[in-house]
Amino acid sequence: MEPNPQQPNLARQAASRLRTGDLQGARKLYLELIDRHPEPDHWLTLGQIHLGLDDFPAATENLQQAARSRPIKPELTARISDLQFELGQIEQSLETLRQAAGELPDNPRLQLLLAQALEDVGKRDEAMATYKKALDLSPGWSLALGGLLRVARENAEPDWVDQAGALLDDDKVATDDRAVLGYGLGRVHERRDEPEAAFEAWCKANHLRRRITGGLDHTAARAHIDAQIKRYSARALARPLELEHPDRTPVFIVGMPRSGTTLVEQMLSAHPDVAGYGELPTIARIAGQLEAAARRHRADSDRANPVSPVTRHLPASVAQQAVETYYRELERRRETKSPVTVDKAPLNFFHAGLISLLFPRARILVCQRDPRDVCLSIYAENFGLNQAFATDLDDLVCFYRQYRRLIEHWKHAIPDRLREIRYEDLVDAPEQQLKPLLSWIGLEWDPACLAFHQRPGAVLTPSKWQVRSPLYRSSIGRWKKYRDRIGPLLEAFGDEANSTD
Repeated sequence: MEPNPQQPNLARQAASRLRTGDLQGARKLYLELIDRHPEPDHWLTLGQIHLGLDDFPAATENLQQAARSRPIKPELTARISDLQFELGQIEQSLETLRQAAGELPDNPRLQLLLAQALEDVGKRDEAMATYKKALDLSPGWSLALGGLLRVARENAEPDWVDQAGALLDDDKVATDDRAVLGYGLGRVHERRDEPEAAFEAWCKANHLRRRITGGLDHTAARAHIDAQIKRYSARALARPLELEHPDRTPVFIVGMPRSGTTLVEQMLSAHPDVAGYGELPTIARIAGQLEAAARRHRADSDRANPVSPVTRHLPASVAQQAVETYYRELERRRETKSPVTVDKAPLNFFHAGLISLLFPRARILVCQRDPRDVCLSIYAENFGLNQAFATDLDDLVCFYRQYRRLIEHWKHAIPDRLREIRYEDLVDAPEQQLKPLLSWIGLEWDPACLAFHQRPGAVLTPSKWQVRSPLYRSSIGRWKKYRDRIGPLLEAFGDEANSTD
């Protein structure tokens, strides 16, 4: 194809329209650009534009075109696969990576991406083999080695463990790469019943991660909960906003991370009348947008009161738009006629008040678990860089106490909309716990809920392997093996076997 001197100018115009939010104008220009030069980058961008325009069939076709285009670019392939996954096209997302990794078998980045995708959909043996291939192509690569340790667990080969230990202590290796290895190494030692070695690896991992994330600001954490309690008082929540909704019941599963939210979601989603959507970022995003809108509409007399009730300053039209945005996001990820939808972003406990205002039919399910097991499990897990509370036991105690303070407020403010379920009770008597829960949601009992571990599909949480197995009790009382190392947790929550929060 002969180079077109007008193409760079056209590309700049298209990108400019996109930056200014003119999606229709950008769409027209990218279609023209693709007609002249059908590069995979342009197909991907057009797919993202169509997603923004809620044209999901066109977005799907654009992403398929991008995946078929050549030459293959590993990072572009990753973005295509991620968007396909968000659209609920799990198999297509995996196939995009399979094809690219098959055509470029010596590219370690593509092998790593494929291994991670295989891990997400529960293909442990294939994921392990692909991680090994990535490591063979790039010896000493901490991300590949960390993934290998994560899926191999107690079956990790001795040289992998030795190599991970050496890299963990090597100051020349990138800080976060070392942290990833530490979390994986700790899990291997734990599965081999080596608690001292496991905790030592987690200490090193969290020390390294903390260099990047910093710690939790305890004063700010308490102030944030104070503000939520004032902003969403019982009086402010007494009357939900009068908005239009589709005829379905949204269920929000919230709680501390590692408290059983994934297990509860998988059980509920196994019901034939329930569609599970995993951890959606949508509510947190909407909360930020609505609170900003409320600030803009706050009367001058209220400027000095930044935590006045949100309903006083939130226009109904803005709230209605938020509801429509949420349901569009569900549709974007997967079309369904199920009367019940499940969103299990644990930290939505911050936004239970807003949820009750926007969604009058919502059910908010709070997962509870022994706080010592919760905090230890968080400390031992490779959480995202935005979870600053996860790297220190004292920070975890503070965060947990603020979480419980807010939950107690919600229980008082919206008692009919919120229900708690304990992980330990669910494991011990699942049917006894699930039947009243389903009735509260408005569903009949279905035994499929007990066969949750047989469901296909991806699970993108640290509990991805646990929920692919039948129920087991080995995670209850996990903290006991580490009694000598978790002083702040025992001081806060007690040292008795039956201690609760």
